[in-house]
Amino acid sequence: MTISLVARVVKPAVRYRMAHRPEPVEDDEATLQLAREALDEIGGRMVHPPG
Repeated sequence: MTISLVARVVKPAVRYRMAHRPEPVEDDEATLQLAREALDEIGGRMVHPPG
């Protein structure tokens, strides 16, 4: 997956998850966890390019 594709898929998914949580998300770690869960749901993994 390219970075732009990940951004197009993950950002809306995270926004959706944040909007539908019972409590507001203010914690950066919680936001990162939502992003990881969204990536897992679409079958992706965070990949760091070498270098």
